[in-house]
Amino acid sequence: MADHEDPAAALAGLVDVAALTRWLDGQGFAAGPVEGLVPLAGGTQNLLVRFRRAGTAYVLRRPSRHPRPRAGETILREARVLEALASTGVPHPRWAATCADDSVLGVPFFVMRAVDGVNPMVQRPAYAETAGGRRRLVHVAAAELARIGRVDYAAAGLGDLGRPQGFLARQGTRASR
Repeated sequence: MADHEDPAAALAGLVDVAALTRWLDGQGFAAGPVEGLVPLAGGTQNLLVRFRRAGTAYVLRRPSRHPRPRAGETILREARVLEALASTGVPHPRWAATCADDSVLGVPFFVMRAVDGVNPMVQRPAYAETAGGRRRLVHVAAAELARIGRVDYAAAGLGDLGRPQGFLARQGTRASR
């Protein structure tokens, strides 16, 4: 979102607050109004919207205004991975609920707990303004990717997600095109 853009205008047609409120009520979220909706920067194919309800900050993730084919499947897969990560030591936003029903917001979406911090794809963390800080950022990112790589995906309930056999070979083929 551009700095001068009105958050309400940016969200027009993307989040029906009344429908979201009814859906959250049906999912057992703490009662209260959905307020403070703000689009978050950094998503390339899907949208992130931060909001508060009953004193808790959440983020809604949904396909873009003009979703690509199978965008809903991608959202549902992401939600499933987030939910599975709860059984691991990998830092991640805590999954809260998933909606596969297009009749609620027009597309599948999921809600997760908000996480404080910055997206280094959008803004550097303050500590990364120096060469040493950027080196630290890269080392932390590499360590976390390694931690993700050590997750036993089958034990986490993701054994049937995707096609793990031959994954690395397929990536090499894709990268060489």
